[in-house]
Amino acid sequence: MTGRRTNGVYASRPLSLFKHQAHACIASVVDYTISIATHLATGSSAAMSTALGAGCGATVNFLLIARSLLVSDGSRRPPILTRTTLAFARKYIPVSFGSLLLNTLIIDFVSKKSTVQLHYSRLLVAIFVSLFWNYPLHRCFVFSTERS
Repeated sequence: MTGRRTNGVYASRPLSLFKHQAHACIASVVDYTISIATHLATGSSAAMSTALGAGCGATVNFLLIARSLLVSDGSRRPPILTRTTLAFARKYIPVSFGSLLLNTLIIDFVSKKSTVQLHYSRLLVAIFVSLFWNYPLHRCFVFSTERS
């Protein structure tokens, strides 16, 4: 069954959407686990633990997606060496870095201006950044089918 591509997403392949969501969930678990554990174990600032968690989550997400691209590319080389994954990295890394900065700066602001616990503010900020930064840029830039 072949799928029609729309903005980089297979419209008729629910398995592709499921894999994408599974990757995002795994990366989020890594992000939050490292963020909260670092904050609790070391007493590091909310911003520092957020940056560390977001960086680790983004790395895990990239590696999971790169592995998927490797399979769809038909290559047997390590994922980082394929043209497909290198092209993907050129788009993914700046968007993820922007996401990391937004998460970190907003968490830093919120942690200094409110008494909301870190895990609640992390969740709310992550949802905000995901909806208004990650999703639009992933849809229109990272996973776009347009030639760059």
